[in-house]
Amino acid sequence: MTPQVFAKNLPTVSKAFNVTYNKKGAGATFDAFGDDLYDFGISEAGSVPYMYGSYEIYEANKRNQTYKFVSYVNLTSTASVALFPAFMYESILKVATSDPEFEFRTRSTPYPLSYE
Repeated sequence: MTPQVFAKNLPTVSKAFNVTYNKKGAGATFDAFGDDLYDFGISEAGSVPYMYGSYEIYEANKRNQTYKFVSYVNLTSTASVALFPAFMYESILKVATSDPEFEFRTRSTPYPLSYE
């Protein structure tokens, strides 16, 4: 399985994502891959924020239904920590179930404000 299979199954991929691929970090340690992503972002975007997030898919086996990935997110984007993993969950579930119409929805409700 290739990263392109998962990228094309991200929700609203044609509207919300500008997918690029970085093969330089393939098989690297997490730190080396993170450094490669930073360098890639600087060279491709040229200005802050260099990117909002990235995925490293390090296991994808449809026969065994085993999928493992790491989300790298730009913490200056307030929603990226919650949303980026959910986007990949939906993509993985579409691939795993062979259902391109599958929708994975989550709801995030913040805690109420506390008063003294």
